[in-house]
Amino acid sequence: MCPFIVLFGIFNSTFYPIFQIPINYSVLVIIESTLIMIGTFVFIYSDIIHGLTHYSSKFITTRFYAYVRHPMYVSRDLGIFLGIFCFINNWFLFLRLFVYYLAIRIFIKKKEKH
Repeated sequence: MCPFIVLFGIFNSTFYPIFQIPINYSVLVIIESTLIMIGTFVFIYSDIIHGLTHYSSKFITTRFYAYVRHPMYVSRDLGIFLGIFCFINNWFLFLRLFVYYLAIRIFIKKKEKH
């Protein structure tokens, strides 16, 4: 992720007006606050469920786990990170979600084999 952060810094300082999200800032604040709150709630709730069933040999197939295999990753990526990117007001950061998604897919495959 470090090369992406350096690339983002260079593009952001050089082409800042081009990468701004063309939405009213007060609307962005409402969107980012909502995304961060929902993402944080889902992350904490999924962590509690995972912690309660961690030592059992059963798969978790209820609540958020009934819809998404890894709700903690999804809530962090699509809730918390997306909210922070809206706060920074730069759509170039949304490309980081794609790169992060690919990295998480590799990590999840290794974790599931374990």
